[in-house]
Amino acid sequence: MFRFPARMTLGSRLLLVLLATGIIPLSLLALITLSIASDALSKQAFNKLTAVAEIKHATIERYLDGLTDLTLSFADSLEVVEALEGFGSAAERYLQESSLDAPRIQGMRDRLKKDYSESFASAYAQRHDGRRPELDGALAELDALAIALQSAYILDNPYPTGEKDKLDRADGAAAYHRLHERFHPVFRRYLERFGFYDIFLVEERTGRVLYSVFKEVDFATSLRDGPYADTGLGQAFRQADKAAPGQAAIIDFASYFPSYEAPAGFVSAPVLNAQGQRLGAVVFQFPIGELNAIMTERQGLGRAAKPIWWAAII
Repeated sequence: MFRFPARMTLGSRLLLVLLATGIIPLSLLALITLSIASDALSKQAFNKLTAVAEIKHATIERYLDGLTDLTLSFADSLEVVEALEGFGSAAERYLQESSLDAPRIQGMRDRLKKDYSESFASAYAQRHDGRRPELDGALAELDALAIALQSAYILDNPYPTGEKDKLDRADGAAAYHRLHERFHPVFRRYLERFGFYDIFLVEERTGRVLYSVFKEVDFATSLRDGPYADTGLGQAFRQADKAAPGQAAIIDFASYFPSYEAPAGFVSAPVLNAQGQRLGAVVFQFPIGELNAIMTERQGLGRAAKPIWWAAII
């Protein structure tokens, strides 16, 4: 039991009692008020984060809708229809027009293997802490036409790895080279204008990548049974192959070996001629950077907000 000091006056004792009986309720009232204010601030912050998440979700949807519209417009353009028809016909004649027999193809294969193990493997290793990729399996799956076209536009391309798009025309009189000289500057400008990573024209029957802007190791391979048929690019082609006219498909981001395992997304659409016959597909490869820019924009967010609104979006 509490006892006042013997020498304390009655007035002092009464003052202490009054203070004690007043401080305790005031302290409780302060704690309750603080709790209510904290709950209100938390609710306000959560509502703000939810609103930001909804805005970002809508921004991403608009971005993807824009990609779809660009792909459909590109697939419907006269240039793309003419390019697919022309490249398809020219590819069938390429080996004969270039006088490429089996011994010459084997020589190209050997040189291409060396280039793979040097240029591509070195660029890959720089991005993966020195780890070098396995390339023999992919090279073994390339047919004669793929070897010939990769030799012309990758191996014998005077521009370094990562800049192969600068070559408008390879050496030789084959019809393919004339078509490439005609269409490549047009498609390259389109890629640069809209910020795509690459653009592919894929033939319907064989699934062959008849054309690409950047000429990575997927160029001229088959997306039906070639080394990259099971990648995002192959999936994009198959989705376009079964899509109705006027429909596009978006393939989610995944690491993509021909681009050194960088995350890549794809959007594709079928290409039809004036008679409604399927010629193949157009595929855009787009980098993850634009979506990252949207997701990591911090305007209106606090330092610890990102995990909350990211979870709200996905």
